[in-house]
Amino acid sequence: MNVVILGSGFGLYGYLPALSNIKNITIFLLSRYKTQFYKRPDINLYFDTIQWVDDVETLLKLANTLIIALTPAQQYFWIKKCLSYQNINYIFCEKPLATTPDLANDLFENLVISGKKFRIAYNFRYTDWGWKILNSFKNIGSITWNFQAHHYKKNIQNWKRQHTDGGGALRFYGIHLIALFSELGYNNTSYSEIKNNKKNEAESWCAEITGDNLTNCKLNISTNSPETSFIIEESNGQIYSLLHPFQTNSMDKESIFDQRIPFITKALIDLFGHPENYYGWYKHTNRLWKNIEERTLHNEKNFCHNALF
Repeated sequence: MNVVILGSGFGLYGYLPALSNIKNITIFLLSRYKTQFYKRPDINLYFDTIQWVDDVETLLKLANTLIIALTPAQQYFWIKKCLSYQNINYIFCEKPLATTPDLANDLFENLVISGKKFRIAYNFRYTDWGWKILNSFKNIGSITWNFQAHHYKKNIQNWKRQHTDGGGALRFYGIHLIALFSELGYNNTSYSEIKNNKKNEAESWCAEITGDNLTNCKLNISTNSPETSFIIEESNGQIYSLLHPFQTNSMDKESIFDQRIPFITKALIDLFGHPENYYGWYKHTNRLWKNIEERTLHNEKNFCHNALF
């Protein structure tokens, strides 16, 4: 199987190592990505395994599988373009699918009509705790996720800070939790607020999501926090504490590889081998996301109201 990755950031240090764990594939990349390999010791060992192609049109004509690792706006453009390529049978999409719920739903419908098999990188379902929530924990009272995103830590001005570009605590990070809880059957929100320390940035997001015969669940995400924690609290008071959502007991703290890689591998194997199409879940996720966005308050100076959370 010929696999093409579009994107020289996480496409290389995330998807490339994840693909190395899957047999019988050949990876094709644009030649201009070569310079990235000299900068990162975690990926330069794969250099000789890559088939290098000079132009994107030739690259796409070689693909059986397309992996997108671009901004939401770029992803929207490239998926629309690639749906006409008959040689592309599988597409792995990044999250969020597009910059807004409406655009995401439009792209989702196009993907469904195309008949191509696709997955969206809602990868929390592949974590140990995510699996337990979906299969045994049915009464989650709250999830609190605190960390300092790379773009804040290094003071990088990029799209991941910008709410309208699909970045920020709600659209880029929160969509992970929205997708997971929509799979459980949550379909609405009683409250949602994002904190903008600067215009168009969403450093923090707080919400309470609801669903028929489900315990109301409070979600709290702070992307520029001095603390690093991921805490799940059941409605009975039982607490599960991790440093981050992709932590496992078996992870090597000294590893140079991104800790999300094992879960990306699971998602890719799911794309290639699992017959389920997840269309109902993806549609439900877009609907919950839209319901949340329509009720979201934008607070430009203060953090989410402690009285409510």
